[in-house]
Amino acid sequence: MELLGGLILIFGFIGLAKLFGLIERNIKVIEISKSAVSVVGDQNLDDYQKEKALQKYSKELLGLFFFIAVTSILAIGIPLGLVWLMDYLELLSFNKVIDMITSIEFIFASVVISLIVIFVNRKRK
Repeated sequence: MELLGGLILIFGFIGLAKLFGLIERNIKVIEISKSAVSVVGDQNLDDYQKEKALQKYSKELLGLFFFIAVTSILAIGIPLGLVWLMDYLELLSFNKVIDMITSIEFIFASVVISLIVIFVNRKRK
């Protein structure tokens, strides 16, 4: 049952992260940050134009920060809550699930499986 709990944690987080678009939003943070840095170094803009552009980027980044923070907590909290509920119902042990997913064997297997999935997805594209 601990393996089931571990899979709920891993796939629950991945599924919710995809559902909430966390990767795309983190990429957007990087893009906005690069744009803000380019504005600072743009000699064609005066200080007022730079300030306006940076304020706009700051608002976008602040909104993304709150969205990413809240949805990350949900993406982690919902699967953890489900496993905790299963522990409460005595279907499995929460501590044993945590011990299992932090074991070197589980981490190694997860990395290998992830690399295989990434490789297969890249081959398709």
